[in-house]
Amino acid sequence: MFDQSFSAENYMTIFHEENRKGNIVFDNMPDAYRAIVGEIKGLQDRANVITRKKKKDRTGEEIQELEDLRLLIKEKQNDREQELYDEMYSYAEKVNVNNFSFPITFYVKDDKQIFTVNDSWENFYALKNLQRILRGLFDVKQDSRHSIMSNLRLLLNTSRPFYLIRTDVENFFESIPQDRLYNRIHSNNLINNKTKGLIKAILDEFNSQKDPTKFEHGCGVPRGIGISSYLSEIYMREIDQNIKSREEVVFYARYVDDIVIVLAGLPNNQKLTQYYKGLADYFMEYGLKLKKVSDPDKCKLIDYYNHSRNESFKYLGYTISLSKPRSIVAKFGMSDVKVSRIKGRIDAAFMRFENISAISLKQAERDLIDSLNLISGNYRLNKSKATVKAGLFFGSDLLTDFTDLSELTEYLHQKQLILYPEVLKGSQARDKYIDKIKRKIMGIDFTKRWTNKVMFKFSSQRLNEISSWL
Repeated sequence: MFDQSFSAENYMTIFHEENRKGNIVFDNMPDAYRAIVGEIKGLQDRANVITRKKKKDRTGEEIQELEDLRLLIKEKQNDREQELYDEMYSYAEKVNVNNFSFPITFYVKDDKQIFTVNDSWENFYALKNLQRILRGLFDVKQDSRHSIMSNLRLLLNTSRPFYLIRTDVENFFESIPQDRLYNRIHSNNLINNKTKGLIKAILDEFNSQKDPTKFEHGCGVPRGIGISSYLSEIYMREIDQNIKSREEVVFYARYVDDIVIVLAGLPNNQKLTQYYKGLADYFMEYGLKLKKVSDPDKCKLIDYYNHSRNESFKYLGYTISLSKPRSIVAKFGMSDVKVSRIKGRIDAAFMRFENISAISLKQAERDLIDSLNLISGNYRLNKSKATVKAGLFFGSDLLTDFTDLSELTEYLHQKQLILYPEVLKGSQARDKYIDKIKRKIMGIDFTKRWTNKVMFKFSSQRLNEISSWL
C-alpha cells in the first residue's frame, strides 16, 4: 500500500531529495539545526588537518584526537538528524489537524493570475508530499524538454515525407474542468480522504480568489502552484494516450500546453486542415481549446507530402527550419524569444557598467566582463547542484544553425561602451580605458564559446550578484 501519510518520515525523505536538488536554503533552516551543522563542520575541519598528514608523521596525541573526533562527528550527525526529525514532526502535526488549509495569494503577470502558497516550511513540505502522493498513485511523468527535442531532431531529418502539427492549448490551466478532474481523482480507489480533502481545499481556495472574468465557472487549476502541474497531467492522460495510439501518429509530445505531432499519413483521404479540425473538436470534448491556424506563432500545419517549400516553426525554445531539396533537412536555431532575452541581458550588463563606473572603474570592469562571460559561456552550479552545468551551450545544446549565435556576437561587438560622464572627463586616459575594455569585448565570440563549451567558474555569491542586475 502506497504511504499517503503526512508524517515526519515522509517529510525527511522529501528534505533529502530537495536538498540534493539545491532547493533547501540553509540560511532559512532553524537555528538549532544550523548550529549543529556548524559544529560538525568545525570538527571535520580539525579532522582534515590531521588526515592531511601522512600516517607516519602523526603523533600519538593526534591519532587519539582523530579517533575522538570521528566518534564526536558521528554523535553530532545523529543529533542533526534528530533535530531535523523533530522539526519535520512539528510540520507534519500542523497539516494533520482537521482545519488545515493552504493560504493562497496571487499576483497578475501578462494579464494572467499567478497563484502562490504562503511561504512557510509546513506549507512547503505539505505541498511536496501531496505531489509525491499524486506522482506515486497516478504515475505522473513528464518528458523533459531536452528528451522531446532530441527525439524530434532525430525524427525530422528523414527521406520520408510527413505531416506536422505544432499547436498549444489556449489558457491551459484556466480551462481544465474541475468536475472532470475530480472524477479522475476519485476514480483512483487507492487515494485516501486526506489527500482528496487537501486537493479540494486548494481548489476551493483558488475558486474564491480567481477572477470570474478570466475563468469559466467550475474551471481551472491555480497557475503557479506546483500541484497544478500534477493535476493537469492527470487530466490530460486520457487525451495523450488517445492521440499516441492513433495509427497515423509517428510522434506525439506535449510539454505542459505545447504540442507537436508528426503524422505518417492522414486517415480517410483527409486534408491536413480537416484533420486538425477533428483534433480541435476532440480537445473541445474535454473542455480545451486548441490554437487557431490563424495564429502562426502558436499553430503551424506542415505538409511535406504535397509541398516542398521551406517551413519553420517554434517549439520549446528553438526555431526549427525545414527544407526539402531531396531528403528533409531540419535545422535547429534559437527561438526569437531566447535571442531577445540574451540581448536584453547584454543591455543590462552595459547599463551596469555605466552606472558603477561612477563609483569604481575596477568594479565596473569586473562586473561587465563577468556578466558577459556568464551570458556567452557556461558554468557549474554550486553546492548541492555542483554536478549541474548551465549556460549558453547547456541551455541550447541541440543547435545546428549558428546564425543566431553570430547575430549575438555582432550585437555585442556593436554595443557602445559608455562611461559615467564625469569619469576621466576630457582626458586621453578615458579613450585608452574604453579601448582596453572594447578589446576584451571583441574577443568574445558566441559561436566559438558554444562550440568549445567554454566554462567559467563563479561562486554562489557571485552568481547571485550577477543575476541580480542581468
